[in-house]
Amino acid sequence: LNSSSRGYLECIQRLAACSDENPESFEELEASMPYFVTEIQITRSILTRVLDIIFDTNAVGAVIYQPEHLPTFFDHSLSVDAVYDGVASLVKNAVDQIASHQPVIRVLEIGLRFGGLASRVAGKLKEYGDRCQYVATDLASTFLRDADEVLNSRQLQKVHTARFDIEQSPESQSLDLSSFDVVLIMSTLHGVVDSATGLANAIKLAKPGALVINVEPTQSDYWWLMELWFGSMEVWWRFNDWRSDILTAIGRPYSSCWCDQRAWIELFNHAPDLEMCTDLPIDTSPLFSTLVCRKRRLHSAMKKRVLKINDNDDPRYNLDPVRKAVVKAFSTRLNPSLISPQAQTIVVDACDDANFVKLVRASLPLVTSTLASTLLLHERYESFINNPAQCLNDVVNKSQERMRETVPAE
Repeated sequence: LNSSSRGYLECIQRLAACSDENPESFEELEASMPYFVTEIQITRSILTRVLDIIFDTNAVGAVIYQPEHLPTFFDHSLSVDAVYDGVASLVKNAVDQIASHQPVIRVLEIGLRFGGLASRVAGKLKEYGDRCQYVATDLASTFLRDADEVLNSRQLQKVHTARFDIEQSPESQSLDLSSFDVVLIMSTLHGVVDSATGLANAIKLAKPGALVINVEPTQSDYWWLMELWFGSMEVWWRFNDWRSDILTAIGRPYSSCWCDQRAWIELFNHAPDLEMCTDLPIDTSPLFSTLVCRKRRLHSAMKKRVLKINDNDDPRYNLDPVRKAVVKAFSTRLNPSLISPQAQTIVVDACDDANFVKLVRASLPLVTSTLASTLLLHERYESFINNPAQCLNDVVNKSQERMRETVPAE
């Protein structure tokens, strides 16, 4: 058995250990829960060939990709209908707000599959016509082909489908960086090797200030079904990041790619370019968890530099106490969320050493309360993004005279 097969066998053994002593037949299940008929039929087909699937990881594809199975499940099954409708309404509300002050809105979906979610979102956005550009992506060319057929059959030809690999740098792919107002990641990050890298690649496609929405199954009672269906596939066991430790810590008997809501919140809270817009409880995990974040305007425009404020002996920076205080004051006023108490670091945006000197000079007025309200750089986001050096020079020049009066000689 290869690693995928061994993991899948462990999954099957765990399910068998907690089975009911008097299980219902599939006929009884379908009669008692007709609204879950698609899920029950897929499960029945999987279990009918479970031995073949354990020893041949390719066998599951011939089962689950039948038209009556996954294509139906991802289009109009009870498990995904409510989620798709809710996410589509969320995106529609976001686009409504953006459209009030912007002529053209661009929406990106990552994780197209068979086009079920794209159909619902694009359907709700039809009223905007050419003002709203909807791009739906997936890694698998078979999904793109199938989704195109679905979208065309529903008169949604304006949805543009494209291949995108969230695990690869977007600079080398067909989508433009910093070009989308809404980036929707639909149940995709659980399948990547490194979820932090995948998230960072998705963020690069969002404009400064854009919304980043992530949807993932987070309820452990639902994971077993997904593990039974997909657990024999290599993608299920290829992750190599923080998830192994997280899953062990919350009491999972073995590692898999799934995470609860707490873990996804942790991942997004640690993304340097994002700030959370939703206040979700970390001690609950709904069937699907939806995180809504906003890409920071200033931080995304410049390279970040981490200064170890408490490390006085670090030869790379040699910041004296006055400069440390200035940098800390600047960073705190500019964006409090850039401060990481646990790591005891300050994140400072600077392109190079020359701009860092300008940054420190521009920071001096921020130390004084009399100038803080008028000279904070976050009021100059757009000009700072377009030309950071010029913006910093403007701030320094305009405040130079007042700085002489208010800032100590040090």
